[in-house]
Amino acid sequence: MSGFGGTIHWAESSPSFYLASMIGRGSMRLQDENPALDDSGSDWLAGVGYEVSKGLHLELSHPSADLIDPDNTSNRSAMTMTFATVKYVWY
Repeated sequence: MSGFGGTIHWAESSPSFYLASMIGRGSMRLQDENPALDDSGSDWLAGVGYEVSKGLHLELSHPSADLIDPDNTSNRSAMTMTFATVKYVWY
């Protein structure tokens, strides 16, 4: 997934809840498989998080992509997942 996104925090300093979002382009490539199986298409991501202390984030995200076979545009697949992350952001 690659694209542009933003985050809105409820407070100017931690601790703080926040919403995150992104729109862009997604792609899927299966390692050690035929390149003809590669698909790409539009994607988005929505997330909610909590900044525990300055830079330390806990986040629940849900990305989704609508993938299209470049050789056969009627061959489409949807890819969705939900995951939790712990991350440190330098700012």
